[in-house]
Amino acid sequence: MEIPYTPAKRVDGRHVVALDIGHTVAQHGSTSARGEGEFTFNQRIVRLLAARLERSAIASPVVINPEGGKIALIDRAKFAAREGAELFLSIHHDSANDKYLHWWDPDGNGSKQQYSDNFRGYGVFISKKNRQADRSLKFALALGAAMKARGFVFTPHHSESIQGENRPILDEARGVYQYDDLIVLKNAPMPAALLECGVIINRAEELELKKPETQARIADAAASAIEAFFKPGN
Repeated sequence: MEIPYTPAKRVDGRHVVALDIGHTVAQHGSTSARGEGEFTFNQRIVRLLAARLERSAIASPVVINPEGGKIALIDRAKFAAREGAELFLSIHHDSANDKYLHWWDPDGNGSKQQYSDNFRGYGVFISKKNRQADRSLKFALALGAAMKARGFVFTPHHSESIQGENRPILDEARGVYQYDDLIVLKNAPMPAALLECGVIINRAEELELKKPETQARIADAAASAIEAFFKPGN
């Protein structure tokens, strides 16, 4: 479906950016190695990123579904279009294929959780079905480069030739995947990307991603990539 869309024109010249908190409170996405829902990880990053962009002279954030209520995937793209956003960024945290999962008892009280320490790192996804796919890729490359510059590593595990994966890597150096049928990305009428900030099913990386300083580095990477995307000539 083609969503009606006209880019916003703000009197202060700032560019509207839609920040999408992946999943909802009720359907929280992946579960971390210590039993925390992905949504809370996503919400923390988006709140930090939105606060950072509120101070930006270049970009103005609008947050999609800030409290995590029920919302259809297509309605996330529609919201961004109604706001006239010139860029769409969906924030997520990653897991691993079921075949890599194991059980452990993190608190020693018999309450077991699944974990996988096989993979760690970030990944950026775009859809070539997005109507501005070239600009989506340009932003994704900038975002991946910003993550790398702040010490994060790319995880290539979604390219494995198994069911549920098989995602082509478009740029391994900067950590960009192609995933054409992600609903929010292919339907967004503006350039769009999805960032998997890290692998929360990994026991060590989950703890790292809970650190305020790590969250701040992720938010800073995303903010710098957003601002660079809107520089004249981009």
